[in-house]
Amino acid sequence: MAAAPKKPVNVPFRRNYAPTWAFDHIKYYNGGNDIQLVLDKYTGTSFQSKGSYLFGHFSMQIKMVPGD
Repeated sequence: MAAAPKKPVNVPFRRNYAPTWAFDHIKYYNGGNDIQLVLDKYTGTSFQSKGSYLFGHFSMQIKMVPGD
């Protein structure tokens, strides 16, 4: 018999991740459990994991929709 999955736990973003540039483009909400990445015509933001992992990479390029 398989074990039931664990319930999700709110963990502050800053506990596991660190901004690497454009710090003012990361907005914190709900005690730091939720974040908003701010993108504008000139820049975005970047953050990285504080932990090291053997494998894995995640990258995203987003094109802004004019007038949206």
